[in-house]
Amino acid sequence: MNLLVLGNGFDLLHGLPTTYKDFIDFTTLFRMSLEKNDISRLDYDSRMIDFILHLSLELSNELESLIKDNLWLIHLEKETIGEGWKDFEKEMSEVIQKLDAIRLECDAQFKSGQKVARVNEYLGTSLLDFWGDRCSFASMEPIKELRDILTHDLLRLTRCLEIYLDAFVNHLDTPKYVEKLQVLNIDKVLSFNYTNTYERLYGNSEVEYDYIHGKANIEHDIETCDLVLGIDEYLTGERKDQDNEYIEFKKFYQRIFKRTGCRYLTWLKQSQEERLNIYIFGHSLDVTDKDILRQLILARHAHTTIFYIHKSDLKNQIKNLVKVIGEDELIERAYGSHITIHFKKV
Repeated sequence: MNLLVLGNGFDLLHGLPTTYKDFIDFTTLFRMSLEKNDISRLDYDSRMIDFILHLSLELSNELESLIKDNLWLIHLEKETIGEGWKDFEKEMSEVIQKLDAIRLECDAQFKSGQKVARVNEYLGTSLLDFWGDRCSFASMEPIKELRDILTHDLLRLTRCLEIYLDAFVNHLDTPKYVEKLQVLNIDKVLSFNYTNTYERLYGNSEVEYDYIHGKANIEHDIETCDLVLGIDEYLTGERKDQDNEYIEFKKFYQRIFKRTGCRYLTWLKQSQEERLNIYIFGHSLDVTDKDILRQLILARHAHTTIFYIHKSDLKNQIKNLVKVIGEDELIERAYGSHITIHFKKV
């Protein structure tokens, strides 16, 4: 079995604007267009500008309803947090964890008999867009209300991203950059991306796909959108299993609730008695996908080829792989007598 694993680097190599910064540029431009600003001469991706200027009324109205007063977008458009999706996840996680800390502190103060809970030490610039300079609460209701608003605004943000990807990115012309892929005889594709780039450029009717974080589809709506966009678990110990106050922001919950792909588990079972060739392309091997990557790389009869573009990419992939499978396992598989992990330049 030949299994291809794709990360966002695959789309970027094909010149597609799929970074977190690209998406924020899009929402910023669209908001400016709503305010009757002339965006045609601005120093942004000309393809993006043209797309916004020629939006249908129906799609424009939907985007406006998703972007208007969205607290996440208001916050993110102000913050300088890096260009990658992991930067976005880190920022969201920090906000949620601060809100969680405020919730626990307020609850403790109320239970101790105080009528007004004060949380000055927990407030900072990352919460100004959500609460302003508020530092005291007379009940838990404002905290619960903000949680519910942020939950709904994340759904709106995710649907906005889906429209951006399927109505815009998936229709951009791009050449086939990776001729090597056409001679690998790929049977299965496990994609961490939301886009259909491989499917439309290199795929055929016999290839099976598993979009582990969902697949962008313009035909969806805010309720049926199945894209997973959230944070990793940050709780430990008993709280991890007992405290689910902010569970809807967590990726594992979204995968279950939205029923995204897990076909790769069936593929692993099917390959137990045969050689499993795994080709990883455009993925940094970041620890956020540790569980899935570890299952693949350590699978029985697995032989893994990890493609990189620059030496700096290779360095980061090796560092991240240590976190995924451990130093001893990496040494044995990449440098020992029975090598099952290979690194290849694209």
